[in-house]
Amino acid sequence: MSCENYIPERDNGSDDSHKVKIDLTGLRERIAKIAYDKMIEGHIKQLEVEKRILKESEREKEKEYNEKVSNMILGTGNVPTIVGQTQTPNPAMNYDFVSFKEIHKKEPIEYLDEKKLDYTIHNPNKEESKLKEDMPISFLEIKEGEVEKGKEWYLKKDPKLPDGIAELMSRYNWGDLKYMPNKKQYKNKQKKLKKQGGDILNILEVKKGNFKVSFD
Repeated sequence: MSCENYIPERDNGSDDSHKVKIDLTGLRERIAKIAYDKMIEGHIKQLEVEKRILKESEREKEKEYNEKVSNMILGTGNVPTIVGQTQTPNPAMNYDFVSFKEIHKKEPIEYLDEKKLDYTIHNPNKEESKLKEDMPISFLEIKEGEVEKGKEWYLKKDPKLPDGIAELMSRYNWGDLKYMPNKKQYKNKQKKLKKQGGDILNILEVKKGNFKVSFD
């Protein structure tokens, strides 16, 4: 819609006058839009104020709740009564609903001695390793040559195990027996010596004389 307004312009006593043309197209719509934007801006500011007041109120309630919990529970060994629980596949979404009207003593927590913890270490390369199964940390901590410590480990694991067997097993893992050839290695060595015209028994030293053997 077009609206035109004409205003006469004086010409210092001249009879002729000039008209000034002002275009008022869309003036009403522009005024309405400005008023609408102002109203929206006012609503936004009001919402921000309400949000800030609500946040401060929540902080005050949280502070009051924490002080209440601190006075009733922390350091006293007391816990509130669980009146409801949520159970979902996501553990992070599971909550306990409690009531402070009924407070009771919580059961004491029993802590395990760290020396009694013996985690099993996974061995990913069992085929090429001497150990064919996963072993605990206490086993892997025993160093080369610590035969007596290894013997104690076996006896602790199985108290019914004879001392002699425990010592042999320890020597096999941490002592001299670990370097002795196994059955397969013995056969391979025997074949190799036979091809050379020898025998594996020839490497043994034979001594003659009187010997005293003690079984103490």
